[in-house]
Parts: sequence; structure tokens; C-alpha cells
Amino acid sequence: LVSPNKFYVPRIIEHLSHRDLLVSEFIYGTEIDTLSNYPQEVRNRVGGLMIELCFRELFEWKCM
Repeated sequence: LVSPNKFYVPRIIEHLSHRDLLVSEFIYGTEIDTLSNYPQEVRNRVGGLMIELCFRELFEWKCM
């Protein structure tokens, strides 16, 4: 389903989640708006991954 070497989906904490609330693990990372300080190679990779994910959501999973 999701490419584990490209994307990571946070684990759902089922005992805290219910019909109206979805609780997932916290993942440390970098805010997208700070990527302007990163090398062009990194920005290109992140941009490409975002486009790939967007199109997979639309055309493969039909859910965004």
C-alpha cells in the first residue's frame, strides 16, 4: 500500500481512538516551511515525494 522506503504512516493508538477521534503516534521531523534552508537536492526529493503522494491519493486510493 504505502512505500515504506518513501513514506511513513504514524501508528494509530487504537485504545485512545474512537468514532470521532483518531489518535496517532507523534513523529519528530522537519517542518516543510524550513526546507528553504536545505540543499536543492533535498528540496527536489521532498517535492517529488509530495507530488507522488498527491497523485497516488487521487488516482490509486481515490481518497485525499
